Amino acid sequence: MNLDRLTTLCNCFGVSSNEQDVAEIMKPAFAENADQIVRDNLGSIFAYKKSKHENAKIFMIACPMDECGMMVSKVNDDGTLTFITLEDIAVSSLLHQRVTILCRDHSMITGVITNRKNVLEGGSEAKSIHDLVIDCGYTDKADLKVLPGDLVSYASNFFVENNIVYAKALNPRVLNEVCMEVVENLKEHELDFNLAIGAMSQSTIGFRGTKTATYTIQPDAALALCVFDNGKPNAKLNGGVVVGMYDKGMIPSKRLINDFKGFTSANGYFGMIGNDSSFIHKTVKGCPTVAVGIACGNTGSANEMVAINDIDALVHTLTDYILHLNNEMITDFGFGEHHV
Repeated sequence: MNLDRLTTLCNCFGVSSNEQDVAEIMKPAFAENADQIVRDNLGSIFAYKKSKHENAKIFMIACPMDECGMMVSKVNDDGTLTFITLEDIAVSSLLHQRVTILCRDHSMITGVITNRKNVLEGGSEAKSIHDLVIDCGYTDKADLKVLPGDLVSYASNFFVENNIVYAKALNPRVLNEVCMEVVENLKEHELDFNLAIGAMSQSTIGFRGTKTATYTIQPDAALALCVFDNGKPNAKLNGGVVVGMYDKGMIPSKRLINDFKGFTSANGYFGMIGNDSSFIHKTVKGCPTVAVGIACGNTGSANEMVAINDIDALVHTLTDYILHLNNEMITDFGFGEHHV
């Protein structure tokens, strides 16, 4: 694993609608190891390997590009900032966390999420996001250049200990790194199908880029890369690759999942929370899709956790699986003209 590049990815600012820095980090690996780069109008970025096959199908591997974050909703007279979350983040994950605010002039301001009632009422338990504010150390809003609509990211440190990576935004940064490493592994290989592999903007909040990227790529089959909550059955740190067997957003393609499970040793995961596969599989003409990933602890917090062994396992599994596929197999995953 390229630990230095993962560190850079995690430390950059990539909250939904402002993923440009992430795309710039991914672009060199895609440009050097694929035939072209494909973008959509929301900023999603894909490496595209073209086949020489005349009737080549398109296989897509896609992950989110945007990290969990917040948005300033009001600059208060006392210099504190009221905010909203752009994802379902627990109050317990937010309180006392250091954050970075991206201002309109692209400068950064540091703040700490605190309990507003501690300031105004002498102390009270924070029960909802409405009890929280960001304190940047200012006492008058006139001194702040922050405006409503400015984005906010966690500001935590990246470190590794005992094979575990701790950082903000590991979901999706680990998956972004996996995509780059798979493309690098495939540089010298010719495929008889077209491969699009990359990251989708504004996926974390409402799967917006998931839809636009799928319309752009028009895949015939796909793997949606995601993380699964650590500690749940078959999703544990150092537990290897995980494949989604069911969630409330999608029942995976049986032909595709049977082939993937038969080829790999991935653990089957049953859950209720949907992911990008929920929208990829029902976009355009329909696309056989399976969710694949690894376990991640403390998702949505400033200190997410993943195992390096799991990252490497996912890279190797995806590389080998792509080399196992061919145009005929991708055709067989669907129910189109081939099966008439």
